[in-house]
Amino acid sequence: MAGLKPVYQAVNQEEGYKNLIKLDEKWGKKYPVPLQGWYINREYLSTFFKYDAAIRKVIYTTNMGEGFHRQVRKGTTTKGAFTSDTALLKLVYLVVQCLSEKWTMPLHNWHLTLSQLSIMFGDREKKSLEKSIKLT
Repeated sequence: MAGLKPVYQAVNQEEGYKNLIKLDEKWGKKYPVPLQGWYINREYLSTFFKYDAAIRKVIYTTNMGEGFHRQVRKGTTTKGAFTSDTALLKLVYLVVQCLSEKWTMPLHNWHLTLSQLSIMFGDREKKSLEKSIKLT
């Protein structure tokens, strides 16, 4: 994982590719399949570099879905079996309530990142807002 950091933290696509080659030289024989995936999907993975460094950091350091899932699993796996689906839903609800108390800290530079995303995808943001207003 430490070897991948120079790839996705590179300043631009060309530097990222150079770092991928260095990574391949060091670890390619031991881990050929993951590195082959990077080469095969390079076209898709390189779109990551069109974003500003602040946005890229939010993308590669934040996976809220996995973190949320991990916390819910942590809260539910300690309980053996559930008497009903409702019992499970109640427990998940309680776990979410406990987790939501920790969701008070914003992401680092979130306002800057949000501003840049708004500039890049402003039309989508407006459409999303219009949909949510119609739904409520």
